[in-house]
Amino acid sequence: MLRPPLEIFVAHRDKSASFKRIKKAITAAQLSGYRINPLYINDETLKQKNNVPRFVFDTLNKSGAAIVLLTPDHRMAKESQKSLPSQSVTFEYGFLSAVFGDKRDDLIRVLGPKQVLPPRYRPDIKPIQVPTDAAAKEWVENFLHTLGVPRESDVIFDLNYKMGINDGDLGSHRFTENSLALFFGEELASLRKASEKLLYIFERAFTDVYFEDKSFWPEQVEKLKVLSDTSLLEAPISAIEAILHYTSGPWQLKRSFGDPILDEDKASLEQAFYKLKTASINMSEHPFNPILTMIVQNYLGLYELRAPLASADPVQAYKHFAAAKVIADKHERQGVNLWRGFIDFNFARCIIQARPHLAANQILPLREVLRTAVGHRETWTKTDVSLPHFLSDILFTEYLSAYKLLAENHENPLYADKFKVEKENWAASPQGRRFARANEYLPKKNS
Repeated sequence: MLRPPLEIFVAHRDKSASFKRIKKAITAAQLSGYRINPLYINDETLKQKNNVPRFVFDTLNKSGAAIVLLTPDHRMAKESQKSLPSQSVTFEYGFLSAVFGDKRDDLIRVLGPKQVLPPRYRPDIKPIQVPTDAAAKEWVENFLHTLGVPRESDVIFDLNYKMGINDGDLGSHRFTENSLALFFGEELASLRKASEKLLYIFERAFTDVYFEDKSFWPEQVEKLKVLSDTSLLEAPISAIEAILHYTSGPWQLKRSFGDPILDEDKASLEQAFYKLKTASINMSEHPFNPILTMIVQNYLGLYELRAPLASADPVQAYKHFAAAKVIADKHERQGVNLWRGFIDFNFARCIIQARPHLAANQILPLREVLRTAVGHRETWTKTDVSLPHFLSDILFTEYLSAYKLLAENHENPLYADKFKVEKENWAASPQGRRFARANEYLPKKNS
């Protein structure tokens, strides 16, 4: 999943020539496609900060790498015929050395002339000469290469994008729903490009089904619409709005409580479905990142299959899920098979519903698709990737719902037996205290 750019802190004496040179080189690297975000503490960034110590701590603490400029501070007396760096730079360097620990020499580059005395806590450090104006950009890019920061084009148009979940993409195990939403909001705020924000929302908007606060993701989309400065993003923004209407529109709340879906709800759904279809057609005119196309196809299928639409067509749903499955199988790497788990399960449900309307050569073996869906969803339950406990619980119920459907559609009683064992084992596990939520969730799962 897309994450915010690497935060690089630059420790420097305010207004020094070396700082201006490195700052210019970092900006040039950003314009060349490196996803980095420079952090500075100086008179400019400290303006109007009510709590300076907190700002300094937060800035240093979120840094992922650093460039330290040990340039002379001429306000301080020399020691042993050598100049001293500023006290603030010395503090920042020491703080980051402690934070980075054993990785400090890999994550920090120290620049400065030989006549500057290194800090007492690092007497062995040998600063590198500050590169010239002509060489500064190349030096910064070489440092980024050692950090593993790739040079990228705009990710929203990356046709070779590899889908996958890494540790931290969905927060940590201690997060509640509220703190996960706050985490998403902070990461979105740190992204510079509207296109990156849009991809971030597309990859994580599946959580909308599980959030009790149904306003969070629509609010992020509204913020994005204000920032977007290109007509190229109009179609995918329109698509994500229609998707969120499916996942969290008023009709879903009524369905969950067993209330009747009114004509006005159905009319609103028809409008959202038409909006999504139009967006899909417009998106096909540009080479968008395949994850956008895959998610749009998946939700077109869900509209056709699950929403109470007069125009719903399970055969069209089958085609949409088939298209989404091709993309997921090609681009989602091994690990937590998030999208293949969703799409294969939706595909299986579609086969059950659309089977009377499909030709024999169109129907994939239902049991095979269900076994595949169960296998993908099992990766959600057996992963080292840190997930919030509440999300892990819900994903486990998604796994059980797939297993339940497999057991109901397979003549081999072993699947029904294993489903029963899986459910009972989890109920008896340390997560059993949260099992009531899952037990209630299983029968009403509808998206």
